Amino acid sequence: MRTRALAGAFAALLGILIGPLAFSAAAADVDGLHTVDQYAAALRSDPILVQQVVGAGDTAGARTRLAALAAKLPYPVHIALVGAPDDLQSSELSSAVASSLRRKVGTKGLWIVAVAGGTLDIQSDSSVDPTQLSLAYYDVMRAITKARGGKDYSRTTSVLDAEVVLRIATSPGFANYSWHEGAAPVLSHAEIEKLADASYGKVRSSHDGDYESHVGKHWMLGTVTGLGVLLLVQQCLRGWPGWRRRRDEERPDRLAGLRHATKHPSMDELHTQAGKAATELATALAAAGDPRHPEILEDATSAREAAEAELDGHYLDLVGALVLARTGLADVRRAAAESPGPRYRCCYLDPFHGEAVTVMGWNLGNGTVDIPVCRQCAEDIGRRLRPQVLHVDDDDSPAYFERGGVWARTGYGSLVEHFGAVVLADRAERR
Repeated sequence: MRTRALAGAFAALLGILIGPLAFSAAAADVDGLHTVDQYAAALRSDPILVQQVVGAGDTAGARTRLAALAAKLPYPVHIALVGAPDDLQSSELSSAVASSLRRKVGTKGLWIVAVAGGTLDIQSDSSVDPTQLSLAYYDVMRAITKARGGKDYSRTTSVLDAEVVLRIATSPGFANYSWHEGAAPVLSHAEIEKLADASYGKVRSSHDGDYESHVGKHWMLGTVTGLGVLLLVQQCLRGWPGWRRRRDEERPDRLAGLRHATKHPSMDELHTQAGKAATELATALAAAGDPRHPEILEDATSAREAAEAELDGHYLDLVGALVLARTGLADVRRAAAESPGPRYRCCYLDPFHGEAVTVMGWNLGNGTVDIPVCRQCAEDIGRRLRPQVLHVDDDDSPAYFERGGVWARTGYGSLVEHFGAVVLADRAERR
């Protein structure tokens, strides 16, 4: 008996000593992965993959929390919070990695993916509506910002982002969620306060050890594929009945009538607005001094030059001048911030709608197009209503993106980086 008891005690002690080492070895194996193929192989064994580089100082705790939340959902959930892979290059890595992992793993359900330095990307099949999830997430993140005193709006980690998405998906209130102006967040005030105060949700300013090394996280889910999608976007938007949701079984045969309308300014009103915005940008640049991020201030300077050059153009050029000025003003603020966050992107469908907050994905033959849209357009599309677009002249004329030229190619800056420089280069080529 004594020998057996001693043997048991020794085994227990050995477990205590070796257990942490075994976990460290497993964690080291996970942190050593650096290709999409390796990520896919790991996800087949364990659908929750969190690497130390995006662990926000509590990688093990993040895995445990996310796994517990995912287990509450009635459909499969795969989460990959990882470093940039060696075998895939893209200007929007999170979206590219998410799509690649879905294809390689071949499992339906909810996919939440973020690559260090990128924005969170959410993809789904019929298990959950990604548009509604995105809008609900947007409301919660605004509430978290308010709970933080209105500060650090974009400074959240991928770990917190993923947890917010899962908490929304598991919330009983999400089943009846429908966004509208002034809609209450799906999560309770107590949950929002707790998330706002979570230490693992705040991006650190130093570069030490186990934390998410990127800065400037943003609440906008999804990504934009860039200039390469332009022709596909035009094919998609040329005929409204051709629009298709990612969920084929919910594809409407036709879109309903226009739900809302933005009153576009007259030519004179627009010229005044654009000129005022360009002047504000010039004033802000003159007072910028020595910014933390001079490369971003260079973008603002290019935006000012391009905006001023377009002030003597036609209506769509004046729209461009206005958006360039807004983009430049945002860049001046970003250049001075410790963590600049992502740049300003207008709603692709109509720049007068303001800033895009999410992207909408559409099936086009064998391809998918992602375009950035505002909350109202996302809600309209989600309800199968025809959103408003900016036309060349009137509602019976072509949409601006069907006309061609720099505004169509760039989506008024929503599809490209360095908007001002792109516009200036286009003007130089046309001379």
